[in-house]
Amino acid sequence: MSSQPQQRLAFVPREPAADTLADRAYFTLREQIITHRFKPGQPIQEQHLIRDLGLGRTPIREALRRLVTDHLVTVTPSRGTFVRDISVTDVARLGEIRTELEAFTAGLAAERATAEDRESIRTQQIELAETDQVTDAKTLLALYYRSHQHVYEASQNVLLTETLDRYLVLAMRVLYQVLARVPDELGAIVSAHRHVLAAIWNGAAGPASEAAAEHVQLTQARIRDAI
Repeated sequence: MSSQPQQRLAFVPREPAADTLADRAYFTLREQIITHRFKPGQPIQEQHLIRDLGLGRTPIREALRRLVTDHLVTVTPSRGTFVRDISVTDVARLGEIRTELEAFTAGLAAERATAEDRESIRTQQIELAETDQVTDAKTLLALYYRSHQHVYEASQNVLLTETLDRYLVLAMRVLYQVLARVPDELGAIVSAHRHVLAAIWNGAAGPASEAAAEHVQLTQARIRDAI
């Protein structure tokens, strides 16, 4: 399996399950939408993507279909394909969902984490402890993504992991939009996730759930302040 996608895509810490051309297009476009290379409301021209990504029409169209399902892209038959807008209502709804699901998942992770999971979580705790030295928004978001993925994987529930990953990507896009110009704020949000990891590492399900809910609420509060 080629390692090319892992090298190119900051928000995919491990290789996709299948390294197809459509996967490459999907993960590349997803990152560009998260980091506002493609801004909310911006039209997406298929011909431009074919040229810029060096891929054919079929993988590009498959990637766009997946991005529509992810609520990152919208298609209007009479107008074309656009990056989905971000509304205050969408941000509030996302926070409601993530507060409940992140708390539930963190509790499961504390109960089910394997020795390997705990080792990965310990490593991630060390990385998060050093976020005060990081000022680049893309690097911080990559840390944010990885730290949450460790929690999801430790829950040992694939369906829950897949669901939360979609919401996590939406949250990252919002964070990038409102906090990329304030790296200290973004760094504080990322660093705060270490409390969730600590509770999971200690096998404390209740504290892990509480810490996860508080972390999402902190994120929402910082976003509201920045909007």
